[in-house]
Amino acid sequence: MISVKVTPSLEREKMIWLFGKNALKTLRRIAFVGVFCVVAIVFCVVSYVNHVGNLFNLIFGCLLLLKAVTDYLRIRHAPKTRFKKEQEYGAEKVYSFDDRFSEVIETGKGLKVRSKYAYRTYRQAIHTNGWFVIKFDKYTVAFNDNEFAEGSPEQLKQLLRDKLKGNFEEK
Repeated sequence: MISVKVTPSLEREKMIWLFGKNALKTLRRIAFVGVFCVVAIVFCVVSYVNHVGNLFNLIFGCLLLLKAVTDYLRIRHAPKTRFKKEQEYGAEKVYSFDDRFSEVIETGKGLKVRSKYAYRTYRQAIHTNGWFVIKFDKYTVAFNDNEFAEGSPEQLKQLLRDKLKGNFEEK
């Protein structure tokens, strides 16, 4: 039996955000929207300065700029926001791994949830820089090598290699 006891951590939330479900797709979308906003803003300002557009174009450009800045700030602070919610909730999670299933026991203010997962529900698992990141269809979990209560990181790596075959990466 391998078990890991996890408490809220800002570093964990950053790892989840960085390696989480569709992280690369999200970053591409953000980059596309950012480039689109910059081009639209330049177009609006140039058309207003050259007396081709009206004041509405300039206002539209300013609103796009405001949207781009607020999206950037919201995305940049997403891990901090999740961390604060986890702290307020007083969440503590214990991940257990055996030959057949993995189990999560989550406790917090007035809540205790126990869930079992077959290894076939894992989309991908990654071990990088002392962190395990496990991706499911709808969410991602992460924990550090220092948080093992039973077993060792090497035992979990071997178990994930055996169970996930090509869906386990070490970086």
